[in-house]
Amino acid sequence: MNTSYSAFSRRATEARAGKVLNSTPVKAILWLLILALIGFGVAIVIVFKNPIGWILVGLAAIPFELFIWSKYELNNIPIGSNNTVN
Repeated sequence: MNTSYSAFSRRATEARAGKVLNSTPVKAILWLLILALIGFGVAIVIVFKNPIGWILVGLAAIPFELFIWSKYELNNIPIGSNNTVN
């Protein structure tokens, strides 16, 4: 059986991203960033009556998407069905 390896395949790239994003410090940083963006955004809307705060609340979706991606899709990466180790 002739197998090949590519460090830039989709599976290898997702596995490296999953390893980084599933570490405890990165998860903690993501949650702190989510809570800070939502908190500061709501505070700006309430205290200063400035709608720019809603942009901060919306930006909280980006680290939240990374957290959800690492939790559900990167948790179990299936093995490929061809002759590669990717």
